[in-house]
Amino acid sequence: HPRIIHRDIKAANILLDYKFEAQ
Repeated sequence: HPRIIHRDIKAANILLDYKFEAQ
């Protein structure tokens, strides 16, 4: 299911952006 993988990658990117800005 490429769509699920894409969604997980997108969520991970959002988490990384959040952690990066949190610093």
